[in-house]
Amino acid sequence: MFAPNNIPELLSIVSKSWNTKMGITQKRKKSKSTARKRTRHPYRHIQRIQNQILDYICIYPNCTAYDIWKSRALYLGGYIEDYKLIRRCVNGLYETGLIEILPRKKAFQHNKRPCRLTINGIFYLVMERRIMGQHIYNGIFKNYGSNILFDSCLYPYLSQYTVTNLTEINAISAVCLFLYECCKAIEHAIESINTTKYKHAMRQVCIWERVTKDQNHTANLTEFLKEKFDLKWLDKATFEKINDNNTVRTSYRSNSVLITLNKTRTKAVMEVKGDKKQLGYEFIVEPGPNDALIIVALDNPSNLLRHSMHQVL
Repeated sequence: MFAPNNIPELLSIVSKSWNTKMGITQKRKKSKSTARKRTRHPYRHIQRIQNQILDYICIYPNCTAYDIWKSRALYLGGYIEDYKLIRRCVNGLYETGLIEILPRKKAFQHNKRPCRLTINGIFYLVMERRIMGQHIYNGIFKNYGSNILFDSCLYPYLSQYTVTNLTEINAISAVCLFLYECCKAIEHAIESINTTKYKHAMRQVCIWERVTKDQNHTANLTEFLKEKFDLKWLDKATFEKINDNNTVRTSYRSNSVLITLNKTRTKAVMEVKGDKKQLGYEFIVEPGPNDALIIVALDNPSNLLRHSMHQVL
């Protein structure tokens, strides 16, 4: 797994899954009054089964739902023999971003697809367990040790080799508690960004529909790009909409900027080509009046995270 030593990127990666998780939780709460009550598998039971599945995938990466079923690894008042239930729980973990399902290979028969924890799944296990059992601890660091969470929060203080080979319970507990406090700080930073208390950290750049049509909104986007990325050539560039108005392109000679809406229109990804290449910068897209799309930028996400983690580190 790619693991740059980059706290802002860590915050960005975890926040995507956090916001997805919160959205799914809210939908579940809203649908309780109208949905038919489940008698066989209440949500709390599904959650316990999914937690056991996460434990198994942590210890045995690249396993499949069939492997979990065949090994009789899940227990809830008795061993769980319902293969369809296990697959449904695995799909639920995938939808919330806690696991990734790898591409199917010829070696895997009967449509079996291997699973691995994502960075968000590791984050969830740290938060859920607080002090992990030694088998979970060993599984995380041996199978998922090279990831951005540990690289940013833990390895600056303890080497990966030292952390992976700890055997004393007290030492393992100390590492787990430290990681838990770091994850709590990250969670606090994400929640803070999502509340109105920290709206000053959010900067409204422009309204998507008015770019290229309204000089003020086009100028606002230009000023932001010049300030954020030091693109001085933008004063001489021209703006246009392409790709069925889903992409804004501005260019001058060999330099260009492409800003493209994703399919769900919840973010806009920017790519800079030319003298100063910049890949993967994301704007937040918020709904506005009359179905308008408001393009928002988070000025300094790392400042909120560093402030939240000050007492921890």
